[in-house]
Amino acid sequence: MTKQHNKGINDSSTSDCSHEDFKNLVDELPLGILSCDTKGNITSVNDFLLTIIGSLSAEATKKVNMLTFPPLVESGVSSAR
Repeated sequence: MTKQHNKGINDSSTSDCSHEDFKNLVDELPLGILSCDTKGNITSVNDFLLTIIGSLSAEATKKVNMLTFPPLVESGVSSAR
């Protein structure tokens, strides 16, 4: 007798997509993407975002705090705390 097991979409044994694959996909998207922590610190950006905002580097962009950056506060996107 054999036991049938249907592997779900969240089953890690069926996943061929690694964290690195996902990062590469995000890096290649024609969309500006960034992530930040709950304190507003930018933790990652993709190249398209750097092009959109005219930033020289990811490192320079990561120095911006999304909650206190004056242009974001002035526009109402963020509020200084």
